Amino acid sequence: MLALIGAFSVIAMRHGNAAAALANRDYQFLQSEFGFARDGFVLKNISPTDIERLTRVMHDPAFSADRQSLRFNLATLLLYIERNTCQQWEETNHSSPCPEVSDPRFLPGWAVAERRCIACHLTGTTLASPFVRMVREKNVDEHFLASALNDTHAMSRIGLSQEDLSDLSAYINSLR
Repeated sequence: MLALIGAFSVIAMRHGNAAAALANRDYQFLQSEFGFARDGFVLKNISPTDIERLTRVMHDPAFSADRQSLRFNLATLLLYIERNTCQQWEETNHSSPCPEVSDPRFLPGWAVAERRCIACHLTGTTLASPFVRMVREKNVDEHFLASALNDTHAMSRIGLSQEDLSDLSAYINSLR
């Protein structure tokens, strides 16, 4: 992961003509592809350095020529940015949890996702759909999650309690 972050830094330094801030179409793309809302926690609290990295990757001709390459590189960078933004929040707010979710009803599900799922399903991988796409394509209820996590999960079986399944389902469905 650190090697990828270093690579993004080099890319950012090489392309000095990228826009200083994200354009409306950039925000729309981040929302539609990854579920990162313009007024969501991460993009509202992103550091100037990280917004510059994000902007430069989004406008790098080498990535934008191939949507799959752009999506993969953005997914990796967004995961780093989300982790970095939350870590900065927790350090400045006396270890209080990162407030990714504005509705307190979905905080227990976010906590489950944070512990068990975010590394793959925040932005997606080649095998794992991001939560925001998953919820657009199907009803993500407790039965679906239990089956997916126990029978067809690509990496390993993940056992969750009934309460965790219910909380996780509620959180994922809140992303609609």
